[in-house]
Amino acid sequence: MKKRGITLLAAFLFLFSMTACQSQDTPVNSMSTAPSASEEAAESALSETNQNEEEGSEIHDIITSNVHMAWMRTVGGRLKSDYRYSNSVVYNTFPWPLPTNEQKAKIEQTAQAILAARELYSNCSLADLYDEATMPPELRKAHQQNDRAVMEAYGMPIRGTTEASCVAELMRRYQELTR
Repeated sequence: MKKRGITLLAAFLFLFSMTACQSQDTPVNSMSTAPSASEEAAESALSETNQNEEEGSEIHDIITSNVHMAWMRTVGGRLKSDYRYSNSVVYNTFPWPLPTNEQKAKIEQTAQAILAARELYSNCSLADLYDEATMPPELRKAHQQNDRAVMEAYGMPIRGTTEASCVAELMRRYQELTR
């Protein structure tokens, strides 16, 4: 229970102050992956917290995807222009995928590729790494592959899935869970 509490806290901190607002017509697999400075610090803490926790790792691998970000932008609150990440409204209501073992392995592999791409630029800050204009191609590609792997776990088509259609599928799944 203590590990899960730490994981939830790290997840909360990671997504607490999301600031990038996406159009409802933005394709999910091409949405911005540029986090704010507070997100970067929280994600770094989350990565360190979850390195040896299998469950925590699976959570991290999915919440860093644009599928979870689309959910957060839809159901999360706002304070001024900043997103507010609430564990009871966003995290606890998120309809997690039920991936096959092969899909789990692919999601984990792509999340590890994100960490490996960051390690290639270990002398750079996360703010530098996630600057939309200068993001290293290896890191951008790793995030895009993670987004695709998570979308596949949900059975979403890679091409043509917009944020609106992604959220519609997540809402459908949420309704099934709450019946």
